[in-house]
Amino acid sequence: MKQKKEKVKGRSTAILCMVLAIVLCVPVGTCVSLSREREQAQEAYYGSDEVFGLMGDLSACQGEAMNLITLGEKYLPADDAALKDVETADFDVESAASPRGKALAFEDLCDSVDSLYRVLEQEALSAQDEKYRVEIYADFYACADMMRRRAEEYNTDAEAFNAMLQKAPGRSLAAVFGVRELELFA
Repeated sequence: MKQKKEKVKGRSTAILCMVLAIVLCVPVGTCVSLSREREQAQEAYYGSDEVFGLMGDLSACQGEAMNLITLGEKYLPADDAALKDVETADFDVESAASPRGKALAFEDLCDSVDSLYRVLEQEALSAQDEKYRVEIYADFYACADMMRRRAEEYNTDAEAFNAMLQKAPGRSLAAVFGVRELELFA
């Protein structure tokens, strides 16, 4: 009789352990899934060792904008409004803390680069500097086009992550672990 009670007690313990394992697998699996989705979206935004991300393209655009300023400083007064507008827009891109803030600041940078490009078009640039002006502008927009494609990828990944957060059990686990939606680059 004693042996039968021990078997029943052992079986009850095994069943309890199995139920606990099953119950714990759901939140652990969900957390792992959420983590992978978030990492994928963030890789599109920040980049990785294998992927040049949206922020890398944005930085390349900023570099081209600075090249246009350097060219403009040869021909325009230091306090020229077009030069200052590009510098201010570049600073705004750099200091924006959120994807949305960076997207808005980048649009301002594009507008100010366009303006400086047109101002320099009216100046008597040397043939070599005119060539540089056109090349810098083309390079800026080549980087901008690549960045916009990466922004679409990031936004798609961020939307997928945000949708996953809204589904059960993601919603409740996200709240428990403080996981927030990703902001779109728009």
